[in-house]
Amino acid sequence: MRVPFAGHHSCIQISCCRVGVVFCGRQSPGGHNVIWGLHSALKSHNPKGTLLGFVGGTEGLFVKKTLDITNDILSTYKTKVCGYDLLGRTKDQIRTSEQVNAVMSTCQELKLDGLVIIGGVTIQHRCCSACGDIC
Repeated sequence: MRVPFAGHHSCIQISCCRVGVVFCGRQSPGGHNVIWGLHSALKSHNPKGTLLGFVGGTEGLFVKKTLDITNDILSTYKTKVCGYDLLGRTKDQIRTSEQVNAVMSTCQELKLDGLVIIGGVTIQHRCCSACGDIC
């Protein structure tokens, strides 16, 4: 699929993408809608794209426990009030070098092109701080 390249009049070729998504931290409304949006965007760029959800939050991320997110699965959860039922979550965060290495290993072994971590500001800050040296 060819899509416009930001700021240019030319197009670039988008290959098939594999993206992972994980819930971190406390429950909050809208988590399923974020996943729905990710899935829609991924499929609009390339229908063969894959969105893998990590079941059980960061614990699932560390041990590579995934769910292939499809339209059928999403239709059950779209607009549900409880935000993290689809994949579940843990209070764990990505803080230590061992956890960062486990995440990198997961991304490499599953051949992910990207990883989306859904959580609050504290979770995002700690993840970025822990991964900063390798990103």
